[in-house]
Amino acid sequence: MRDAVGAARRRQEPGLGRCVVATVRPPPIEKLHGIVESVDEGNDTIRIRLSPDKTEPFQVQDGLLFNAVRFGDLVEISVQDISGAPTIVGLSKE
Repeated sequence: MRDAVGAARRRQEPGLGRCVVATVRPPPIEKLHGIVESVDEGNDTIRIRLSPDKTEPFQVQDGLLFNAVRFGDLVEISVQDISGAPTIVGLSKE
């Protein structure tokens, strides 16, 4: 019986025992500067005025950001594309 177990352990299927490493890169993070135009906690979005003629809504990854900003705050945001939506993953007041 012991020899049968040893033979079974020595027999290996092709491809087993190899380690395949896949590299998954997170989406790039973009830094933007702007002014908080509106905060919509119900829809998990913050609108940022990026220039005098350009205002964009951003999803919020961490709901605690809603307590940190108000209309008119000058901010720097880190934005990442998550599930096809530009999402704030970091924020600091300037």
